[in-house]
Amino acid sequence: GLPTAAAAASPIPALSPSCMPTPATPATPAPSEGGAGGAATASGLALDFLEALIAPAFMRRAVAAGGLASAEYFELLRGLAAPASRRLFLVARGTLPHLVALVDEEARAVRAVEEADGVLDLLQGRTLRALVELLASLVEPPTVRERLRRGGRDGALVPALLRALLCVRGLVLQQTCHTEACAAQLTATLASLHNESDSERRRFLAACVAAVREHVAAAGLDGKGAPQGGRADPAALSFLFERLCGLVCPERPEPDYPLQLSKAPTQEEFIRGAMTKNPYMKSSLGPLMRDVKNRICRDLDMVGLIEDDNGMELLVAGKIVKLDLPVAAVYEQVWARSDSALARGAGAPGGAGRA
Repeated sequence: GLPTAAAAASPIPALSPSCMPTPATPATPAPSEGGAGGAATASGLALDFLEALIAPAFMRRAVAAGGLASAEYFELLRGLAAPASRRLFLVARGTLPHLVALVDEEARAVRAVEEADGVLDLLQGRTLRALVELLASLVEPPTVRERLRRGGRDGALVPALLRALLCVRGLVLQQTCHTEACAAQLTATLASLHNESDSERRRFLAACVAAVREHVAAAGLDGKGAPQGGRADPAALSFLFERLCGLVCPERPEPDYPLQLSKAPTQEEFIRGAMTKNPYMKSSLGPLMRDVKNRICRDLDMVGLIEDDNGMELLVAGKIVKLDLPVAAVYEQVWARSDSALARGAGAPGGAGRA
């Protein structure tokens, strides 16, 4: 007789009929001989399959399976959800809150392994990374990001993502390439939620303050910051305070100042040539006045003075400035307050080299 082929073992754990979702059978028209009807039928089947895959019970069981089973599940889900219209379909079906909850739970599970001093697993965080990447692909459209900002019905989506980020950032023994990728992606996702308006920044500010309170309460600190028997997480608190400082007092981008470089009248006989490319932008010179001096020396063929800080002095508004001062500080503290600058309104700082 013919040999019978053994059935291949499925990597997905066997699901009971009560857990396995049954996709609804839509009343789709019979495929016509043309390509339009067949494409519509295939798209409808793909949406039915997606709806079955994202059922909360099925997704949670696939995440809990871990290993190869979870990897193949997310690979199939990513392939089916590749078109933007299908990702919007997932959001419309309420996948966002459930996905954020799974990210929070998986991050806590990874942190629990860290606190239990578990053996390092190089694949640690692979399932969490798949969840985070799926979430990032879903929130690409602005309308979906706005839904995530609002935080669902109870406003808990952004705090949950922030908790997951803190769990991943606090890993030491269980830190892998997957957990690092999760931290980077979660940071980028959270940053995209509070960079557009003041109201969004206030929401994220409130989430950070709530997270600080949670960590202080978990650490058992009293009102003066003294430990009361709990276990503090200095890295998480430091990260939260950095975010709070960045929101309350954001760093001002340094402008690119123009510099007008010319020789002092008394140095015409000693310094040959002229700086012919005025005005020079600070970005093309360097951050320090020493970089300005070195550029003058190179352009005027005075390379012997590049290493000599005493061979040339720079004058700004008639005052000798130290070469280790930042150009921006000299502009704001010396030139912008000088009579010449006030007379011109807001002119470019004048610099003069004197041998």
